[in-house]
Amino acid sequence: MEGNNMAFVLGLFFSVVARAAPGDVIALTRLTAFSVTDVAYYRKQFFDPQLQATLPDIKNGVVLYKVVYETIDLEHNPSKASGLLIVPDIQGSFAVVSYQHGTQSNRKDVPSAANGEGQLIALTFGASGFVVSATDYLGLGDSPGFHPYLHAGSEAWAAADMLRATRKAAATLKLGLNSRLFLTGYSQGGHSTMALHRYLETKLAKEFQVAASAPMSGPYDLSGITLQGTLRNPSANASAYVAYALLAQSQIYQHDSWLESAIQPDVLAMLPDLFDGTHELSDIASALPTTPARVLDPKFFRELLNNDRYNVALRDLRRNDVADWKALAPIHLCFGKADRDVPYQNALIAFAHMTILGSSVELVNAGDHLDHSSAAKPCFVQTAKWFVSL
Repeated sequence: MEGNNMAFVLGLFFSVVARAAPGDVIALTRLTAFSVTDVAYYRKQFFDPQLQATLPDIKNGVVLYKVVYETIDLEHNPSKASGLLIVPDIQGSFAVVSYQHGTQSNRKDVPSAANGEGQLIALTFGASGFVVSATDYLGLGDSPGFHPYLHAGSEAWAAADMLRATRKAAATLKLGLNSRLFLTGYSQGGHSTMALHRYLETKLAKEFQVAASAPMSGPYDLSGITLQGTLRNPSANASAYVAYALLAQSQIYQHDSWLESAIQPDVLAMLPDLFDGTHELSDIASALPTTPARVLDPKFFRELLNNDRYNVALRDLRRNDVADWKALAPIHLCFGKADRDVPYQNALIAFAHMTILGSSVELVNAGDHLDHSSAAKPCFVQTAKWFVSL
């Protein structure tokens, strides 16, 4: 009898392990809620009167949940990630918006923390009648290990697995979902949104059908205009972006050896502490030399500047370009023309390449004088209005 019991327990254990799959929900935790009155109040705090007037009507209050879910790591081994789920506080059958967040170096500054960016998407998309699914990405939030910054593959599968988790959490919450799926994200999230859109249409078309996609101010042409703009016309955060991207590439592709020849020795010694997941990007930028030219070894800097095809960093950046593919669902590319963090020409290049291939792409200029920070809220509002209209 004891042997039979042991066999039963072992069989149950292995069956449970076998059932664990990407997108399975590990934990679902209610965080907070905003009533319709709360939404109206906070919209006034977040948006200036002109933008408030153009926001979609408030349809409902929202409830925010943290989701911890199964995914895979860079070696395709089982892992976990976290994300934010925003649901309307009314009954219905709701479309889903998958939101991909912008660059963060502090693992706590993520959507599932339900502050800042998380509240912004709740006030724009959630209160406009959408369920919102927002991954924290690998290596941020509750996900172990380092964050593979601007790695298109993991951005896509972490978001796709969060969408799977959203469906399962919705069933638990007895929340109705319809089949309409919208994608959007800002800055790094624009890059992630392009990567996710491509992934869903090329790899998971039977599981997900994208209705529309709105990447915003993203570095789609990573190895081209993004890199050249960062090197030649650096913003205040340019040194941090370059260091973050190169450090991530060396870890993703296991090229630790070339970092010593790429980055100045005194700067290289600082990076493990600066990118330990506890520092804000602005603090990292303040600690680093003011321009990428002072971060990088002179020879390596010249190779990047001259687009040297043998440079290993350029090769790895090209692997993560997302500006040249054919999309089936329509795309809006919102940007600010004064953006120095992510040059707006990224949108122009993606528009040119993707239109030639037969994609339906529209450029949306949020403003000639808007930079990376000031274009964000206008782009959010434009995107929410477009999604509501479809």
